[in-house]
Amino acid sequence: MNFLKTLKDTVLQSLPLVIFIAAVIIFIKPLPVNSLLTLIGGYAFVMLGQTLFLLGIENSILPMGKLVGDNIAKLKKVVFIIIFGFLFGLITSVAEPSLSVIVEQFTNINSTVVGTLIVWIVSAGVGVGVGFGLFKVIKAVSIKWLLLFFMQL
Repeated sequence: MNFLKTLKDTVLQSLPLVIFIAAVIIFIKPLPVNSLLTLIGGYAFVMLGQTLFLLGIENSILPMGKLVGDNIAKLKKVVFIIIFGFLFGLITSVAEPSLSVIVEQFTNINSTVVGTLIVWIVSAGVGVGVGFGLFKVIKAVSIKWLLLFFMQL
């Protein structure tokens, strides 16, 4: 994907938010010119950053993920694929910055909670979810049977 097409797509996808913000500025809370210029400049930087982020994902992480996924699928051992899915879900959740921010806010409210423990518990739950999701896809198990099983726990 080229830069200009990705930039165009990014701008088009953000238009509903831009229209909403413009309506608020026009009808509810007008902004001074310098604040409006700062807002427009910030929007331009966000669009540029989002475009570069998407191009980086497309040119680096997606090909690497396809390579790893193709090689994992060749294992033909369901248990290894499920373990890989669990570890992938676990590690990506532990590394997720937004989870750390939420846990930090939670520990600010309740200081008796160990933040690191919450991160690992939530991440383990994500890992289990990814593992069972892969199991469901590989074995073509109906979601209703998995839900029925987990609702009994």
